[in-house]
Amino acid sequence: MCRNVGSRAVGCQVLASLLLLTGIALNPWLLAWVFKPLSGGRLSPAAACFVLFFDIVCIALGLGLLRSKSPAQRRRAIYALVMVTAMVIFVEGCLQVAFLVVESIRPQESSIPARVAWAYSGKDWAEDLWTEYRRLRPEYDPVTGWAYKNFHGRYITIDERGARQTCQPEGPASDRDCQIFIFGGSAVFGWGNRNEQTISSWLSMVLNERGIGAFRVTNFGQPGYTLAQELFRLVCLLREGARPDIVVFMDGYNDCIHHYSLGSVGELPNVAQIRDRLARGDPSPAEHLVLGMQGIVQEHCRTYQLINRLSRQGDKSGDSKSRAVGDGFTEAELASFVQQVGEDYCRLVELAVRLGEIYQFECLCLWQPMLVLDKTPTADEISHSGDSPAAQMNRPRFNGFCKDVHACVVERSPDGFFDLGSALEGRTESLFVDLCHLTDEGNRRTAERIADVLQQTGSLSVSRRAVP
Repeated sequence: MCRNVGSRAVGCQVLASLLLLTGIALNPWLLAWVFKPLSGGRLSPAAACFVLFFDIVCIALGLGLLRSKSPAQRRRAIYALVMVTAMVIFVEGCLQVAFLVVESIRPQESSIPARVAWAYSGKDWAEDLWTEYRRLRPEYDPVTGWAYKNFHGRYITIDERGARQTCQPEGPASDRDCQIFIFGGSAVFGWGNRNEQTISSWLSMVLNERGIGAFRVTNFGQPGYTLAQELFRLVCLLREGARPDIVVFMDGYNDCIHHYSLGSVGELPNVAQIRDRLARGDPSPAEHLVLGMQGIVQEHCRTYQLINRLSRQGDKSGDSKSRAVGDGFTEAELASFVQQVGEDYCRLVELAVRLGEIYQFECLCLWQPMLVLDKTPTADEISHSGDSPAAQMNRPRFNGFCKDVHACVVERSPDGFFDLGSALEGRTESLFVDLCHLTDEGNRRTAERIADVLQQTGSLSVSRRAVP
């Protein structure tokens, strides 16, 4: 009998020691350090709260068992352990039921991003359009990093080259048609616009309606692209045998936000993440196990999901930490950085023009319309511009950075550069849905300004010329 009591006492001490060691060892800081390649050195607020709760329970139960001297006290400690486990299971079960009920009675969430929903009020096609946008997935591209290709929807159509469908003049294409390639980021791609309402579609319609020739426009805009990526893409097309008559680049916003976020010049977007990933190597078996467990908890544990939602609500109420390197620059460093970014952009413009001379096409590099450069924004544009991705950084500072880089480029004005930054001024209706994306009408007016520049520079007088 005494031997059984002694064995139970030893078993309780072993269990208590294991609980204490588990509670002390599995703390958020140690876990973040051990699995730094996966966590980046820190856990999410929800994960940290989840682990801390687990640590507190383990330490409290371990101390309770260690302090138990008599069999009755040990039974109470074990009973407490069972009750805590049962309580956790009960809470998780209740949350599972609650989530099911809420999801069954909650109205279906709109596919339109909340920050731009105001611009699509009353448009019956908007829901279907944004449903297609949510289905878009970029493919890996060895030259530019990523590209959207091979998508065929009602409002969004992208071919195998990554060119979005553009409204062309009626009738078959002819060798005598003037071929225009237009490159840019999401504004050129037509973020939030249907195929027939993109800048390229409007440009095709405007040029062909002016009766000055037959034109076919190809939209090579890709969300997130900078001028450097577009040049790489153009080189690939030329290598494949494409021979445009005119090439138009329209950029500005992505070049600014990319450089401001990275704090360096000369790197393509996401190169830093790719470099870090290659430096880390493949995850170890233990890291694979942690990733699997993390995925199971995040997907199926309602307690974790509730903590995660509450922590996000807390972040919204306070000042969120900026992820832009440019926010940490001193005023002198930022002023120097503005000059570097402006000079880099101008060098790329010169490279594009030189490429046109070699392959005999007219080249125009346009600075895109941007709300921060516009002196006559509407009340709706001002009130909703703060919901853009740039809201994750010091907005006034970033806006000033955009203006300074634009002024730097305009001051240098390399051959082939034209400024459309404030081309939409003097309006009474809202044409911007955020800092750089436009409504259908905004795209139409921008296309008209591009057509004007093409006519004024004499670019439209080119004829088809073969390059050996």
